[in-house]
Amino acid sequence: MARKTRMLLRTNSILLVCLAALAAADCGSTESSPTGPSPTPGMAGPAPEPNAEPGTLEVEVTPNPVPWSGAQISDGGCGDVPNTWFYSQVLRNTSESTIVVSDRTDYFNNREVSRRSNLGITLDPGAQTAVTTRWCSASSGFQTAQTNWSVTDTTTAAVLTVAGPRVMLQAK
Repeated sequence: MARKTRMLLRTNSILLVCLAALAAADCGSTESSPTGPSPTPGMAGPAPEPNAEPGTLEVEVTPNPVPWSGAQISDGGCGDVPNTWFYSQVLRNTSESTIVVSDRTDYFNNREVSRRSNLGITLDPGAQTAVTTRWCSASSGFQTAQTNWSVTDTTTAAVLTVAGPRVMLQAK
């Protein structure tokens, strides 16, 4: 008799578990699925706009080609170097987002010669700024220069590297 009671108890237990599982599955089917990720508590700043295009930086060099100058540059290791060139790089934000220009990497004759970080140049949509650039060399012959810029879009948080135009530094 004890055997029949144990068997009946097992059967009823299994039946009860199956019914509970069916009821739980049926309850969950009425909920709608989320359309996007849930916000994370403690996140700072606005969420990036969906489908927003990342900011863009346009770089224009004036003049290019750059004439040989010979004007003395008193700092930056150029004090006694007779061959110099000066030009302006116009950085223009052509996007609808505010961008921050953070870093620059300078190349002279296709070789990296300097890196500068934490520039903090903030450009609102449509804004521009000019950066005066100067070079010196022991050689008075034809040279090339280029600056690459690191930019962060404050709306999408996209980080971009923008290669400036190749600059032709004319011989003496």
